[in-house]
Amino acid sequence: FWVIKGDLCIELRESVVHLGPGELFIVPKRVENKPIAKKEVHVVLIEPKSVLNTGSKRTEKTVEKLDWI
Repeated sequence: FWVIKGDLCIELRESVVHLGPGELFIVPKRVENKPIAKKEVHVVLIEPKSVLNTGSKRTEKTVEKLDWI
């Protein structure tokens, strides 16, 4: 999570990470997390291309083949 504008909290099982503009946090692999924004926040989310955009469920919204960005 890379915060561009605003403030973001990421709740982990045993701690909370607070991020402001320009700050970045990498959630370790297989660590449950819950991002929370009390007001509007602009975030760049960077994930491996193997991560489904719909989580663990495949639906009609699941992107199977990624386009190059």
